[in-house]
Amino acid sequence: MLQQVGFLRLSSVELLVGLKKSAIYKRCAEGTFPKPIKLSPRLNVWKAADVLAWIEKQSQLSR
Repeated sequence: MLQQVGFLRLSSVELLVGLKKSAIYKRCAEGTFPKPIKLSPRLNVWKAADVLAWIEKQSQLSR
């Protein structure tokens, strides 16, 4: 099981949620996906717990 602590880079988020970069950022702008944290001018990361909670929520909605 994936740990809920720490940060995920975009490539890891893409693999976990099955969405590409443009779809992830579109959902962030719409407020339907967790917003990234800017660690440096060129590095955005997501809290692992936020992404995992989003996955769980999507799973619950599809039932």
